[in-house]
Amino acid sequence: MTINREIDYIPVSALIFYKNESDYTTKTYCEFSQISDGNIQTPKPLTLKSVSGIKELVDSVLSDSDLSDSISDKEYEYTSFSKRNILYNYKNVSCWAVPAHENNFIFEGTVNTIHYPNLIFIRKLNQFYIYSYKGNLSKNTKLYKAPLPNIYADGSLCFGNMDINEFLFQDSLKTINSLEDSFFNSAFNTLQSDRRTKSNTYKVLKELIISKKSFRQRELVSQKKILSDVISFK
Repeated sequence: MTINREIDYIPVSALIFYKNESDYTTKTYCEFSQISDGNIQTPKPLTLKSVSGIKELVDSVLSDSDLSDSISDKEYEYTSFSKRNILYNYKNVSCWAVPAHENNFIFEGTVNTIHYPNLIFIRKLNQFYIYSYKGNLSKNTKLYKAPLPNIYADGSLCFGNMDINEFLFQDSLKTINSLEDSFFNSAFNTLQSDRRTKSNTYKVLKELIISKKSFRQRELVSQKKILSDVISFK
């Protein structure tokens, strides 16, 4: 796909993104403006749904085989405006947040539901990591050990006998959806590392199952890293 330079093109509209570097999750803003006679008109804010649709459209264009020759050396990145709380997506590195919520927890052969703490999922090539966090997200957010089984000491996810290639797609949103669905619907069985909570992790999990209460953040154990230690934001 090439642009015919012999044809005059004029700008007709513009998207303007604003961000607050102290908070990549809630402090991103986007406006749409018409352009008339080269002048930007009064901007109007875009909803999250609208911006998410634009992002998905860009993904579909970049994966179009008809355009592959013209964009083979192009890269794209985005932060914070996806409907899936994506904090970062560049090449084969993705980082997304799953705020505290109630979900399935299959433990000791029984299907339960528990209230999970805030979680951060990270994909680096063919490796996946999971951490926990408190409060708002920024580059300097402290990471904590995800207080769950099937996670190694460094935060990497244990896939057991599952084929990791089942979760690797060119479409990053498809990868995210696939991994989350598997994570919350697979059996948690082995505590891969010691001291994932300040109290006995097994007892903490059993209490969550029985009480149906929110996870107590005071139980979180520091991973001794901040978000920018594991993701090099461009």
